[in-house]
Amino acid sequence: MIMAAWMAVITFSSFAQGWPKRELRAAWIATVVNIDWPSKKGLSVAEQQQEYVTLLDTLQQVGMNAVIVQVRPVADAFYPSSYEPWSEYLSGTQGQPSAPYYNPLTFMIQEARRRGLEFHAWFNPYRASMNGNLIYADSHPFRQH
Repeated sequence: MIMAAWMAVITFSSFAQGWPKRELRAAWIATVVNIDWPSKKGLSVAEQQQEYVTLLDTLQQVGMNAVIVQVRPVADAFYPSSYEPWSEYLSGTQGQPSAPYYNPLTFMIQEARRRGLEFHAWFNPYRASMNGNLIYADSHPFRQH
């Protein structure tokens, strides 16, 4: 099951020798509003991890060699940060880490490498919110600035 992950095959090649020396076959995994992963807010750590592992296994089976994961969707983070709060798309509450605590970025990188997949982090530097309620964690850049 690939969920709604955008799959793109991008070929970087050297045609001087007639064939591509290397291909980047990557799937783009969006996390904002739980588009691709995790499937919904507030899943347990085990459920989040299992969904990601299943997604990577599927991508590996269909021939992808890289994954591009959105790790900063709305001025929040899927990793510990002193600049942005913890993403609500993980724990369900912006600024509150998943319990038990784990570092999702470290986990994602390790699982990708375990399958021989490149891992690329995708940052959205502009979007502050996907909803109009303007409720942000105290550490959110919108409140700080």
